[in-house]
Amino acid sequence: MRITPPRITVDPPPMTVDPPPVTVTPPSFTVTPPQMTVTPPSVTVGGKSYTPPSITVTPPSLQVNPPPMTVDPPPMTIDPPPMTVALPAIDVEPEEEQTYVIVNPPPMTVDPPPITVDPPSITVNPPPVTVNPPPLQVNPPSFKVDPPGLLPPITIDPPSFTVDPPPFTVNPPPLTVDLPPIAVDPPPITIDPPPMVVNFGDFTWGSSKFTTLVQNGKPENRLDIVFIGDGYTQAEQDKFRGDVQKAIQAFRETEPMKTYDRHFNFHRVDVISPESGTDNLFAIPPVIRRTALHTFYSPIGLIDPPNRRLVGPDPWVRQVVNMSGVPWDEIIVLVNAPCLDSIAGATLATMQIAYISTQSKNFSDVVIHEAGHSIANLMDEYDAGLPDIHWPQDWVLPPVLPWVNVDTDPLHPKWEVWLTPGVSLPTPTDAASGAVGAFEGAAYTKSGVYRPQANCCMRNNGQPFCVVCTEAWIASIYRRSRLADGFLPRYSEHDPPLWYRSTQEIKFKAQVVRSNGIISTTWYTRNQFQASWQERQRTLNYADFKTTLSPGMWQVKCVLTDTSTSIRTPEVRDLARQEHIWNIITT
Repeated sequence: MRITPPRITVDPPPMTVDPPPVTVTPPSFTVTPPQMTVTPPSVTVGGKSYTPPSITVTPPSLQVNPPPMTVDPPPMTIDPPPMTVALPAIDVEPEEEQTYVIVNPPPMTVDPPPITVDPPSITVNPPPVTVNPPPLQVNPPSFKVDPPGLLPPITIDPPSFTVDPPPFTVNPPPLTVDLPPIAVDPPPITIDPPPMVVNFGDFTWGSSKFTTLVQNGKPENRLDIVFIGDGYTQAEQDKFRGDVQKAIQAFRETEPMKTYDRHFNFHRVDVISPESGTDNLFAIPPVIRRTALHTFYSPIGLIDPPNRRLVGPDPWVRQVVNMSGVPWDEIIVLVNAPCLDSIAGATLATMQIAYISTQSKNFSDVVIHEAGHSIANLMDEYDAGLPDIHWPQDWVLPPVLPWVNVDTDPLHPKWEVWLTPGVSLPTPTDAASGAVGAFEGAAYTKSGVYRPQANCCMRNNGQPFCVVCTEAWIASIYRRSRLADGFLPRYSEHDPPLWYRSTQEIKFKAQVVRSNGIISTTWYTRNQFQASWQERQRTLNYADFKTTLSPGMWQVKCVLTDTSTSIRTPEVRDLARQEHIWNIITT
């Protein structure tokens, strides 16, 4: 496809121009030397010396022609005006199903027009001029002498004198300077509809590429969930935003997400579908809708009626989300389509992306159930559709069911650490309320597969998660975020030791994500447990802690542990632990 980018305005950077030297010929001028008083020499007459009176001499005016001189104007900064550049058309080879293209224009050379430079006025100081007045013949006046007589004429040769002409200003003529060509590397240009849409599918962006709705911390240490909609037209964008808010509220009101709420960030990606709804090829007549993400009702008929569940092209959904620039760990697609039966809502968890009908009567419960699939990697615990499984005696196949909340071995299930003491295995349906055992019926079959408790959100919407699923949720949170965002003073194992005076208080701080009393801290120095530090730390709720260290080399360690009773499995306990070490020298 050939794309013609819009015209762009290029603002060349300011340039320093060094104008060439200019030869200036100052104009001729007349110099009038000042008058001079001349005293003729004394004359001796008849043995007597006579001094004639002084005479004022006016030298004639002189014509002065200063020599030509070279003027070197100083360098000057020129700010070329912005100019509009038409980018050349660019050929784009789209990938399959791509609907959004970012075009990087090639670098270009911009040739600015010549610029007329008016050099500043220049003050010229001509050199001094030496004037030699011509000799003057002076007839002294007669005067009486004894004996009487006249002095003969006297020739006076006035001395040379120097004339210093005054400074004068020279205005060089304007100069035309040809600027050199300037290389311009335009920034990438986003072809963003409207007006330009490179459209191979059926979506355009909404008001923004993505919107962060809940920001509890940096994405590097949070579980980032992004909601994106399908089948929402331009007129239905407010509905989409409202549906997202309901989904976020469901997360924040359901355990264990409620307790671990500060470990989550929530984002929204707005895309606009040309038509409302989704495809249903099994309706009579078939329903075809042009939507952004191409979701559709699946033909799966083994488990449920054929047109109950929603699916979508996972790679395409991930591509659209990635193009938005949003940080994400999990994607939940809200589909603006009706639920086609009365069981739960039109959903299907692919263990990668959850697709949820926003028109389900129990929409919030379905959101949590499907998030259990795609985020906590949980299996459905209800029985429906599949035939009963009858394993040969003493033969189990745990690898066939990799999910933590279902097992085929009722005597030694994966959740043995959670078993209620004295509970029967397999566990009868009339077991004590809340008992953890091995209840038969899960993973769409009534026999041969077992679940931990009689009821759970993964079996019936609206129920709380069972203890095993709750722990799986906590594990999934800690796989994407730690207990603390950081530690103070800032130090990593690759840094040189920190130096302090032995009298100086050192402030240690664990920047915990949650300060709700569940996180315990344990302090060690030189691998020795510090009980007194532990006690002092509890009173400060691990926000900060100050102490001094005697002279020497120290290794200080802080260990954070999630002490929640919802964690029992050793592997999850390891995830729910974080430690930090400082190497310190005190003098």
